[in-house]
Order: sequence, then structure tokens, then C-alpha cells
Amino acid sequence: MAEPAKACTRKLKPRLSNKERFHCVTADINISQYPALKDWLPSHHEYHICDYKAIRQTQDHLDFATTIRMSLSTVEEIQQFVKDLPITWRIDRTRPPKGQRVLFKVDYRCHHNTKPRKSAEGSGRRTKNTNCPAKMAVTLQRPQASSGRQCRSTDPHMPALPTIVHITNEHNHNIHVGDALRYKDVGEEAKQKLKKLFEAGHSPSTALDVLKYDLQLEHGDKYANASADRSICPDLQFCYRLYHQVSKQDFATCEGAGMAEALERQIDMYNNQCGDQCTKLTTVSVSPPSTIPPNPDPIDTSQPEEDDSTQTCVMEQEVTKAAEGAEAANPVDKLKSSLAGLCELVEKDSSLWPAAHDLIKGIEKVQHSPAKLASAMHAFGCYSCMTLMTKRAKPLRRRTQTSSVARQKAKLGRHRLAAGRAGKTSGPDHENGQPEDRQ
Repeated sequence: MAEPAKACTRKLKPRLSNKERFHCVTADINISQYPALKDWLPSHHEYHICDYKAIRQTQDHLDFATTIRMSLSTVEEIQQFVKDLPITWRIDRTRPPKGQRVLFKVDYRCHHNTKPRKSAEGSGRRTKNTNCPAKMAVTLQRPQASSGRQCRSTDPHMPALPTIVHITNEHNHNIHVGDALRYKDVGEEAKQKLKKLFEAGHSPSTALDVLKYDLQLEHGDKYANASADRSICPDLQFCYRLYHQVSKQDFATCEGAGMAEALERQIDMYNNQCGDQCTKLTTVSVSPPSTIPPNPDPIDTSQPEEDDSTQTCVMEQEVTKAAEGAEAANPVDKLKSSLAGLCELVEKDSSLWPAAHDLIKGIEKVQHSPAKLASAMHAFGCYSCMTLMTKRAKPLRRRTQTSSVARQKAKLGRHRLAAGRAGKTSGPDHENGQPEDRQ
């Protein structure tokens, strides 16, 4: 008889211990033990450092590799954390969530690794791409089971620290120099300042001039380095894009209900600034003229035609008695309070003292001329010094361009004249050359 076949058994792999599966088996907040990493990471989060390795120290930055556990529990919090980092990161690869265990998993790369289709090494153009090897991976694990039960994971960091961040901060370029800062993303604070300037009536160019002037007052001698940082001092092209974006939000459509809603928002904003209802939007029904001739029969019992009227929006200004009284009132009291507030501000901030001395000298020059004083009052606060310099330089640039174009045209005319002259000698086959030799 044949022997019975032995039962096929599968050998199971031994279970790995937590020490073999994870970098560490504790969940203490130990960021204070790594001062260099503490200065690099955003300060409004708590961190547990599982692994840290310093790669090299350069004159510009420190290269390192680390694994961090954090208490972030939503995708929005992770995206905000990535924006707050001192390095600008771009999404390199997205991974589908595994459902029960992983909620979010994304790989990032340094923004100086643009992955261009064609290399620009031989073109001579300045490029942002340096093929930087720096990368980061962020994973958000589910802190609870899908049915709401408690987490049964053997990870010692769960459920208090569900976010895992692997960072390899190894760059092949400088980070804190002007050539790298000019490629950073524009910060939210700079965007909000530009939007407020647009609402005040500035164009993209004048808004950028005011922003640069404020940076010059804030940073002083370090203005050159601050102006190279695009996160606080954007370029003119970004200002134009933001201006058109804000304009589309305020006036989405040029006809229909969208235009009426945009006008109502602007009118409400104007009334709130004035503190009273100075302007109102009303809807008037306008009927088009009838093209049907009248019926001569007076006993016509036909049904009346449907009113095919259209509605148009008419904005009428209603200046209230309070507004009229405010315009007719004497502005001396309000001027005194404004000057008192200005004196208090100058007294507290010593950096405004040189500008205050210049203001006093200007007042002493024009105080005896009412026309000059009125002109100075109207222009006060409307322009920055950089805007005036730009306006004064426009005629000079225009004259320079006109003279250069004239020189180019004169040179081109001389070249064409020289090209059209006849030669001093002619060949034997020319019809004007040596007629006595022809047969």
C-alpha cells in the first residue's frame, strides 16, 4: 500500500519585534535634544525625533536626514506644516490611501528639482533647476479603527503621534542667497498687503512700489537682502496676476445678475467705509417700445399682450443730511486729532525722526503760500518716493530711447545708401562699360 500523503503545512514568518520594526520604542517629546533641528522646524508643533543624522555642514546650511513623529491628524494640518517649512517643497508622487491603515501618503521634492524635459545647460539661460536630491515623505496613519474602535496597532507612537515624516535635507545648492530666494513662493502676508492696496485704488506697479517702500523702512540697511526674497517682495508679473484674479472675483461677469451682485458688494463696502448709506442700487423695469400698430376698432376684445419688460440696474447716489453736514463741517478739529496721533507715533518710534525733520522743513517752505500748501496737502499720502522717482525717470528714458532709435535709423540709411551705389569699374559685359570695344 502507498503511504498516505503528508499534510502540506506552510511555515509562518516569525513576528518582528517593535524594536526591529520601528526606529524607537518611545513617544516622548525630545526635540530639545536636537537644537539644530529645533531651529529648522516650525516652532508651533510638537515633535518626537526617532532618528537623526547630520550629513555635512556648509557655510549656507546644514544637510541632515531624520525621521519625525507628529500629532497631526488631518490632511489640512499636514499641508499647512509643509508650507511653514523653510524649504519650498513640490509634490513628487502621490500614493493611494490603503483605507484601513493609511489616510494620506505623499512624496515631496525640493523645488529646485523641476524635472525638465530638455536640459538647458548649453543654452546659456539662467534656470531654476539644479536636480536637487533633497526629498521628504509624509504618511498619516489612521489613529482609530474604521468602526470607531480603539487603535490596536503595536506601534508605540500610536494613537498619539499618527504622522510620520521622513526628511532627507541634502541640497546641492545654497538656500539663503539671493539667487535661491528669488524662486520662493509668495507668502500669504504679502498677498494680503497687495490685496488691501488694490482695494485702496493702487495699480499693480504702484502697489509693488508701496510694498518695497515699506520693506525699506522696516529692514533699513538689510533691504537689499529682503528685496531678493520673493516670499515678502514678489515680482511685478505676480502682482499683475493677483490683480486680475481679484478683479475677476469682484466683477465676475459684465452682464446679468453677476454684475449686479458685484456692484452691490462694492456699494456696501463704500457705505461701510463712509459710515452711512451714501449710495444705493435700485432695479428699474423698462418696457421696450411696441412695434404693433394700434387697432382702429374700438370694440376690440382681444386679450392684453404679455409684458415683455426687461430689468436694468440703475445706481443712484443719495447723499444724506449727515454726509452733507460732515462735508460742510470745519475740519480743524479732525486735523488736530490726526496731528496729535501722528506726534504720538513719531515720539514712540525713533526710526521716523529723520522723516519728521524732512516733513517740518517742507512745511516751513510752503506754509506762507496757500496754493503750495493746498497742493502738498492733496498729495500727502498718495504717492511713495519710489513712485515719484519712477514718474520722473520716464521722460528721461523716453528721450534716451528716441535718440537711440534715431541713431539706428540713420545708421541703417547709410548702410542702404552704400549698398545701392554703383561700382567704380565695370566688367566687359556691362552695357555701359567700354562701348568702343563692342562689335
